[in-house]
Amino acid sequence: MNLLKQTRRKINEISGNDIYVRTLDNVMKLAILNERLHLFNQKKK
Repeated sequence: MNLLKQTRRKINEISGNDIYVRTLDNVMKLAILNERLHLFNQKKK
């Protein structure tokens, strides 16, 4: 999760806005969850 912190810091520097950071954070979390669901569904078949 170190990369996520670095990315968050970069975005904070660029935008100075926390909303972008939180949005990106949520998008990444959703992507990870989606990946896990996909793998889980493939195992069940």
